[in-house]
Amino acid sequence: MWELLGQILSVVLSNAGQALGRFSGRILLTLMLVIAIGCALLVSCRAG
Repeated sequence: MWELLGQILSVVLSNAGQALGRFSGRILLTLMLVIAIGCALLVSCRAG
């Protein structure tokens, strides 16, 4: 499951990074990482 999420995230981030440029891509990358971590925490908390 985590491998699939990682692959989807990497594809989305690479496409978004190319579209927005290097600087904006880094901001988006950081935001996506924060969102992904938040979702992971929510899922793990609900599962627990």
